[in-house]
Amino acid sequence: MPRTAPGRFGVFSDEELVEAEKRSHVRFLRRLGIGPAANGRFDDINNKELRRRVARSFAEMSDREFDEAWQLGHIGFLGHAWGAQSDYFRRLRTQPYKAGTGWQRPGPVEEPVTAASAPAVPDLGPISDQLRKTGSSEEKVRALEAINSLLSPPAQLPGVFLPPRHEPRFEFVILGEMPSMNEPPGVPPNVNFNFNVTAGDRFLQQMMVKYELAGSYITDIVKQRAAPGRPSPIAIKTWLPFLRRELEIIEPRGLIVLGRTSYLINFRPFVESSLPAELAVDWVFHYSQVPRARFEARFAEVCTRMRDVRSSHR
Repeated sequence: MPRTAPGRFGVFSDEELVEAEKRSHVRFLRRLGIGPAANGRFDDINNKELRRRVARSFAEMSDREFDEAWQLGHIGFLGHAWGAQSDYFRRLRTQPYKAGTGWQRPGPVEEPVTAASAPAVPDLGPISDQLRKTGSSEEKVRALEAINSLLSPPAQLPGVFLPPRHEPRFEFVILGEMPSMNEPPGVPPNVNFNFNVTAGDRFLQQMMVKYELAGSYITDIVKQRAAPGRPSPIAIKTWLPFLRRELEIIEPRGLIVLGRTSYLINFRPFVESSLPAELAVDWVFHYSQVPRARFEARFAEVCTRMRDVRSSHR
């Protein structure tokens, strides 16, 4: 399955699409008075005057202008450039006077790999002979349970078959970036609540049922929960063997990446090249970043293509 954009965009390479999208986003940031410095990085969000100026710009936008910028991914791009959640900018529209307080940017994304900076990833050991011999659904579930038991919730959250009470399925895997900081109240220790906390999580599960992906495995590139932002390249590279083991056990035919920005910024540079070439890959918007109707439209489109992949393997 080609990994360039389908349909009318199929004539462009992935690199051309990424560059075109980047130029569009940068034009939006310049409209807000933000520009990349000589080193290519954007002005720091901790510059309070800059934050106030951006907050005023958001407050002056009409609802239609802001929603259009949201749907085009400009807000998500700004969030990535600054390491902030997109909802932060929604709040600034109604409370611009708080622009100088509240969320603070985490530390630098790039840092040297040291024993202290690299996350602790458990030793996975070899795949069992029984799994290699039979490849049955029961053996796959047991193998996943074995490696996931090496993680320590709530600090580390493993993958999970969702929605609950559906038979596990192995054709496709849905891949997030890293576990969110959302946590259900009063959750007992060592309980895996990944992708099963918020209304958005429940919406994703509804879409999985509606488009025949119920029972699929959902996991993250990085298993370690961290402050709002995006995982560092160090964390991605460190956790990559765990993800590869999950996929080696499941042997999916397709992989659906949650979040277009995550796909472009994290998956393609650090993950894609280490996966089997025959694995079909596509992306959907993250359900917390776009209106639900837009998420569902893209999700339905990708699921249709993935069903074609499934049919071709029968």
